[in-house]
Amino acid sequence: MNTDDEGLPVPYTISFYKDGGLNMAVHVLDGNGRSLGTQTIISNIVSYLGVDFYTLPHGGQTNIGYAVITAAGFNTVMVNAVLTQRVPGRPDFQASVPSLRRFMDAMRIPFRNTRPYTTSLAIADYFLGGVVTIIARDTTGAELCRTSFEMEEGDHRAIILSDALSCTAGRAGLIEINAQYGVAAIAFLFHDFGAFTTQLPFEVCCFF
Repeated sequence: MNTDDEGLPVPYTISFYKDGGLNMAVHVLDGNGRSLGTQTIISNIVSYLGVDFYTLPHGGQTNIGYAVITAAGFNTVMVNAVLTQRVPGRPDFQASVPSLRRFMDAMRIPFRNTRPYTTSLAIADYFLGGVVTIIARDTTGAELCRTSFEMEEGDHRAIILSDALSCTAGRAGLIEINAQYGVAAIAFLFHDFGAFTTQLPFEVCCFF
């Protein structure tokens, strides 16, 4: 969607990456359902007040990675990704993720691992890499446990929170993510019956 405040068309690119920052080829459909073939980058120009639609149809194989959207100017193009979970015998469930500048070095996300809920987490590092520390806290703010790991530039990690931090099993609270140079993160809250939703992080800011 073109949000340029000068009334101009805006060129943009959407690039797809695997873990480690390698290009990932995906099948792309345009807004009319026509195939654009297999692409690693989508480049186009969106008119003023215009919107473009793309679909990445599921091809039967699970691909793990992330997309980076770049455009001329600051906040001239915004993107909303609609994620679909399709399980045989269940209705399809969808959730949306808006594109915002969410590369942060400190953030917090609520979690729920009390039945029937399970929280998972995706973290992407598009910049310099470095150490990432995740701290789990209960609903009173008391620390339960923490873990740290190294991420390289271009890395992406998808984890079930109770696997990475066993102290969160059967509990609810919040997690803090602290990154050496900044990462993007999003949480997914799954219900045992198949429904899910996305949770965006809250930025932690310090006052000087």
